[in-house]
Amino acid sequence: MLADKKRFGLRWARLTLAEQDEVVERLLSETDEGALIDWLVARWDLEPDAAARVADAPLPDFHLRVGRKALAALLPVLETESRDGRPIRYDEAVPVAFPGAHHSDRRPGERFDRLPYYAKALERHVAFGTGEPDDPEEKRLGRLTNPTVHIGLNQVRTVVNALIERYGPPYEIVVELARPLKQSQEARRRNEKEQAENQRKNEERKALLRSVNAPVNGRNLMKLRLWEEQGTGVNRRCPYTGETIGLELLLSDKVDIDHILPFSRTLDDSAANKVVCLTAANRDKRNLTPYERWHGDEVRWSRILGCVEDLPPNKRWRFSEGAMNRWDEEGGFLARQITDTQYLARLAREYLRHVCNPDRVRVSPGRLTALLRRRWGIDSILRDHNREGGDVPVDATFAKNRDNHLHHALDAAVIGCIDQGMVQKVAQAASRAEDLGLDRLMDDIDDPWDGFRDELAVRVRGVTVSHKPEHGTGGRLHEDTAYGPTTEAERAKGFNLVYRKPLDGLTEGEVKAIRAPELRKKVQERLDGCRAAGMDHKQAMLRVAAELSSHEGPWKGIRHVRILKKEASPIWLPDADGRIYKGLIAGDIHHVDIIARDDGRWIGRAVTLFDARRTALPDGRAAPCAPGESERFVMRLHKGDAVALTQDGRRRVMKVHILEPSQNRLRLAEHQEAGSLQKRHDDNDDLFRWLIVTYDGLRERGARRVTVSPMGEVNDPGFPRWATRDAISPRRRNKADAS
Repeated sequence: MLADKKRFGLRWARLTLAEQDEVVERLLSETDEGALIDWLVARWDLEPDAAARVADAPLPDFHLRVGRKALAALLPVLETESRDGRPIRYDEAVPVAFPGAHHSDRRPGERFDRLPYYAKALERHVAFGTGEPDDPEEKRLGRLTNPTVHIGLNQVRTVVNALIERYGPPYEIVVELARPLKQSQEARRRNEKEQAENQRKNEERKALLRSVNAPVNGRNLMKLRLWEEQGTGVNRRCPYTGETIGLELLLSDKVDIDHILPFSRTLDDSAANKVVCLTAANRDKRNLTPYERWHGDEVRWSRILGCVEDLPPNKRWRFSEGAMNRWDEEGGFLARQITDTQYLARLAREYLRHVCNPDRVRVSPGRLTALLRRRWGIDSILRDHNREGGDVPVDATFAKNRDNHLHHALDAAVIGCIDQGMVQKVAQAASRAEDLGLDRLMDDIDDPWDGFRDELAVRVRGVTVSHKPEHGTGGRLHEDTAYGPTTEAERAKGFNLVYRKPLDGLTEGEVKAIRAPELRKKVQERLDGCRAAGMDHKQAMLRVAAELSSHEGPWKGIRHVRILKKEASPIWLPDADGRIYKGLIAGDIHHVDIIARDDGRWIGRAVTLFDARRTALPDGRAAPCAPGESERFVMRLHKGDAVALTQDGRRRVMKVHILEPSQNRLRLAEHQEAGSLQKRHDDNDDLFRWLIVTYDGLRERGARRVTVSPMGEVNDPGFPRWATRDAISPRRRNKADAS
């Protein structure tokens, strides 16, 4: 790829391996494309066009499982050594390069008192770091490309180090591995047959790549697999443009692999969420679903729907209007296949061996945990955690309650009771007892001790879940839509922004805000007529847009209209002469500062992420609150923060989930609540309800921000004495009561 004549050309082959590594590492690590091109020009004397092509080169989406240091020691052995007249194999080269080592031995060579950043312990799994001593640890050592596993291992480090700090080094560690128990003979046969078929197809794809002199790599193999799934012959088309994709075009830079539902919003990197398409169309689609990007263009959307008819069902539904809703309803990321969980568990085991005897770090299959939970009556402990009251019979049948984060604590307690002998006994029996049912195997397994379940039920209700608050200033600074300024007459009516939107996608409110009065009147008249004919709003707008666009008159061919909008505090961008030419609406709310007025009441001042970033301190933290005269700062609340307050006569620890400054309120839920909370709130059969509280309602409930340690310890400073009603002067109390 980099030896292409429009990039490095023949010069690439003349570079040393160290120089080639230097180029590739910079391509993988440099996030500023301009800086990368400047470096390529200065360091390698490339022409700007060639440097730009190098910077844009589609490098393979994988890396070796051997770290750079190990690779430096292995390569000379692999290149020079031989055995019995043949090149030396990898497994034979390892003990030559590293005397006493074995190629499959993953035991750590170094033991630590505390878990270090995972890249230091798992070097062979981590992508390139910069190696620059002055860079932050994560940038210097590199990180895993899988965001789920990256976050998971960092949380493992936080919790394990806190436990070591309190209790000392662990004697034994058990990791729950998300994998099935030993398969039956029939299941193994089916699995082996499927694997053999996949291997056969992969070998055919490799042969095809070799026959056309194309690189045999993971990216090209994936392109071929997706291409085959998109039909046959001329039906193998770009789903977004309809252009036929032949083999030559497929293997060129003009065709890319696209995530149908954006990866950044779903974290779904499975083949079911991928298609091959023209690179230009992929860039045009951006971070949107196909429906979001193109449904407003009726002609193109019809063509897209025709192109995807031959796709497998597990891809085709992702082009529908409600694709993202379906993804969320089916559990989204949490309901995906367990691949990420398996990978995380395996890496966690290898990681944890750096602080514990490697022989005492073992795994327990998740299916076994589920069987024991059911056998010991654990699932009934959280059968309905929103209802106060007594327990139910232990032998009742209950599903694991995933709407309560405390189910993880119950799993941990069960896993701690599993020894290696039990794992082997159940796994061996499971492979012989498919017809009998796995649960029957557990009948002779007694409780760990008398009263185990009852004691666990009491203990788990005393656990406080620790959540990671969102204090960082990374995220969406503003909405994607760019707005224009309005006229003086429009501003007099309260409208300070204007934007364009497809006519057929307008809401009822947007119809009333169409900028052109005559057009607004005409659209409203036609819309009223369609409604009178029994159409819903969406159908009516499609009809109105089609009629206006097709009929002769001032609006023939119209597809987009300008809409007026009112916004309290837009972000205005001036041009070189200082004239306002564009407005933006601030994105997420970073935090709300709770402030006490001189009459004792609490108010809130919201700070957007844009303003938090703009006024941040040199170390990146948001600037401190600056209360006005006669005001007093109470606390700062971000999403994810923990708050202790009194509700229904008892102290509760709650998590801040939603900041709603436009309503002067917050949405809170108790620390253990899990799942899709808004859907649970709307479900009449679910007892969960948001605690929706105003800023002064926090004062009335004695609210204060608390911290919860990784081990669940609550640090509660208590409600400030100065904020109690008795501490407020009678004059100010009377003033507040009068208002």
